[in-house]
Amino acid sequence: MRLLPLTFFALVVLGTLLLLLPVARSAEGRADLVDAFFTSASAVTVTGLASVDTSTYWSPTGQAIILVLVEIGGLGIVALATVLGLFISSRRSSRRGTASRTSTTCRPPSGTACSTR
Repeated sequence: MRLLPLTFFALVVLGTLLLLLPVARSAEGRADLVDAFFTSASAVTVTGLASVDTSTYWSPTGQAIILVLVEIGGLGIVALATVLGLFISSRRSSRRGTASRTSTTCRPPSGTACSTR
């Protein structure tokens, strides 16, 4: 269960490093570390928050990096929801199976036969 949070963390770090490249910023020089980290974390978690104006601060390359991070983050959230849904449904069905087996156990009084429903 640690794989998913570590994957999100790795994506945030990778996105931060990519956004720190000079080609990702529209102005000269590289982006501020805090802005790159916050934008990357916001994109991967699909929150939509931004500490800077995305259309003016980031170059088209930087905006493409953010878009890819949003898409990958969205897939990760859908995958997490699917895995949790499967996990919960399998636990519920195994409990129902145990309950149905115990309720259908036939213990007839001596001399009588079990009837099935």
